[in-house]
Amino acid sequence: AAASIVFRSHDPAYSRLLLNRAVRVFEFADTHRGAYSSSLKNAVCPFYCDVNGFQDELLRGAAWLHKASRGRQYREYIVRNEVILRAGDTINEFGWDNKHAGINILISKEVLMGKSDYFESFKQNADGFIYSVLPGLAHTQVQYSPGGLIFKPGGSNMQRVTSLSFLLLTYSNYLSHANKNVPCGMTSASPAFLKQLAKRQVDYILGDNPLRMSYMVGFG
Repeated sequence: AAASIVFRSHDPAYSRLLLNRAVRVFEFADTHRGAYSSSLKNAVCPFYCDVNGFQDELLRGAAWLHKASRGRQYREYIVRNEVILRAGDTINEFGWDNKHAGINILISKEVLMGKSDYFESFKQNADGFIYSVLPGLAHTQVQYSPGGLIFKPGGSNMQRVTSLSFLLLTYSNYLSHANKNVPCGMTSASPAFLKQLAKRQVDYILGDNPLRMSYMVGFG
């Protein structure tokens, strides 16, 4: 569905093919709900087990189909299944196994651009997610290293840093266009602050860190 948007103006036929295929895949997934690792089992576990469930995949699929097709049925699906599919599960992570934070950021654009007020709760979730990862706040739910890098316990920390930075940058762009800030208790976080925080993470990875070492293979 997302790719169909990219090809819409340059190759309409291919764009329609992609969108039609996305519709079929979504209908299959929604009809046969469940985690892929339940059937593949040892082929993907223990390294790629679906720990967080299938709910985020369905919501994300509906969100992109709504964006690509503007079909009312997908908007209604999102609203109808918001609670059932746990849209509020913003657990400060965005990756292959948990996409809830990204879903809320994506759908919140509809509200910020004034296109729909059906999704106001998704914007509130997005604001809450951003608030929870900002440094220096009492309720932050991620850690920061002494040098300023986002840190979450577990392996492969850089994928967490880059994905969270992507969401910070994306949401800052949405907020800039809407001339909005993220409410943070008695204060607020501006789009410029979110961009600065995202840039700080990327700069750290590329070598602006206490060790003066690039963490990206092939750079620095």
